Amino acid sequence: SYIDPNFKNSNKELDTSLFSQIDDYKNSGYQNKKIGTRFGTKYEIYEDIYFRPNFNIQVDKLETSSSASSLLRSRQGNFTTTGVGYNFFIDQRDSKYSPTSGFLSYFDQNIATFFSDIPTLQTGVGATFYQELINEKFVGSAKLRLANVIAFDNKDVKLSDRLYTSSNDLRGFEFRGIGPVDNGDHIGGNNLAAISFKSTFPNPIPEGLKANTFVFYDIGNVWGADYSDVISSNSKIRSSTGVALDLMSPIGPLSFTYSIPISKTSTDKEQRFLFNIGSSF
Repeated sequence: SYIDPNFKNSNKELDTSLFSQIDDYKNSGYQNKKIGTRFGTKYEIYEDIYFRPNFNIQVDKLETSSSASSLLRSRQGNFTTTGVGYNFFIDQRDSKYSPTSGFLSYFDQNIATFFSDIPTLQTGVGATFYQELINEKFVGSAKLRLANVIAFDNKDVKLSDRLYTSSNDLRGFEFRGIGPVDNGDHIGGNNLAAISFKSTFPNPIPEGLKANTFVFYDIGNVWGADYSDVISSNSKIRSSTGVALDLMSPIGPLSFTYSIPISKTSTDKEQRFLFNIGSSF
């Protein structure tokens, strides 16, 4: 990938990427190989309001495991996707790295119709609000994310485009660990909703490490299986709570999270401890 934040002094960002990726998850029932490219830009259209259009091409090869259901195996094959996307982003935070007030929000869509084997429309909307609660040591935030993906021409969304909660959406559960299940495999959903609340609190860690500790409460779900009427959407709302630590180390930002699932189902895959190189929110 290559990003030029001020391409030829135009005050516009140039964002290009070329990728080859293989996803092989033990709880997904299939392997997905992707190769593609993306070209995009970003510029400010009004004060603190940014627009990001992009053009992307991707070729997928989906292969299912022998343990997958016959319905899931019928989804395998090669697919070409050509898409045009855009994103509106508003940033009203008082700081990009340690905000204590303000908000950021976005709306994005990716439209894959022409020269696409499975025409789809992906839509996402989200916002995060920050507010100092007691003093600068206690900063609260609330984050909302909603997403949907649909297919056209009487086709179903390909498996690699289905939606999953991330480790930032719903802590305490594995990626690909909740939602519709086909023969024991989590196959993602057509719809996603997640909301997270958190508050920082004081800690005794030296200031040089720039450590943040916080408590959180997450709620979310993934549902909808357009390729079958017999697969349960598993519409029960999941929730979790826990504590986390973010700190700046010599190798970069580190994140440690311990979560306790509160609301769950028997098919969910839990993940109580999570370590990341990068921030957790």
